[in-house]
Amino acid sequence: MWCARVDVPLAGRGLGGHASFRVSYRFQCDNLAQLSGVNMALFLSFPDIHEIKVQWLTPERQGATTLTAQHNQLQLK
Repeated sequence: MWCARVDVPLAGRGLGGHASFRVSYRFQCDNLAQLSGVNMALFLSFPDIHEIKVQWLTPERQGATTLTAQHNQLQLK
């Protein structure tokens, strides 16, 4: 089981310059040992998102990081 909480500050038109939302994802992976990272394609669909603050948890490890359009892969190993 792989879990992540994603906090995304938004700077956008018509939003008063700043907004944020919180999303929780839970993924079931049949072979977690083979999963080394997750690419976040959200930046392609929503170019006004500047960063994504991620907290992640696996049975062996946990961590936190900030992703950007230039650094959009969450490394799990």
